[in-house]
Amino acid sequence: MGPDYSPEMKSASFEMLGVVLIVFGSGYVGLGLFDVVPLELTGVSISNIRIPAGIAVVGCLIAAFSTKSR
Repeated sequence: MGPDYSPEMKSASFEMLGVVLIVFGSGYVGLGLFDVVPLELTGVSISNIRIPAGIAVVGCLIAAFSTKSR
């Protein structure tokens, strides 16, 4: 069996992961809107607007569900 971490430690680490994903996804979309990074409406790459926006949404969900016990 692995080490027993407290539920708060797991929750905090998931919350931090969610915040990092939110910052990355939102930052990339924001920088793309100001033409700092490439942002496309078509294609299947990281520069497609759906990918970083989806990463930000997933980060929001992870952060929200990891803090439900607090």
